[in-house]
Amino acid sequence: MALLILGKSECPLCAQVIASGQETVATTHFIQFQAHPLWRFSDSTMHYACFQQWSQRAEFVALYNSTIGQIVWGNGTRHQMAADGVIQSVPDSGAQERAAALNTLNRRRTPLLPKR
Repeated sequence: MALLILGKSECPLCAQVIASGQETVATTHFIQFQAHPLWRFSDSTMHYACFQQWSQRAEFVALYNSTIGQIVWGNGTRHQMAADGVIQSVPDSGAQERAAALNTLNRRRTPLLPKR
């Protein structure tokens, strides 16, 4: 997750310091390649108001959801970013189907060695 020091850290969108009490949007590092035009915004904290007016917001949200948002965590949830930048933990819609398929597969599995 992005490191934020209130009163010291700057918003990468407006270059102004983020103060206590200001709403923010923050992400973990999710863009691997430094050459990507949005790389410097990955693993950063931005003013919520700046993020709302950012011309690349939709692309950033889509990229986050196509990377981090696809990971199913151990508790069966995914982290989805809404259009406004708020990240929510949501149930993975396919988790129950995958679990049922795995149970069916395990029941059908035959022994590797013949019985004696």
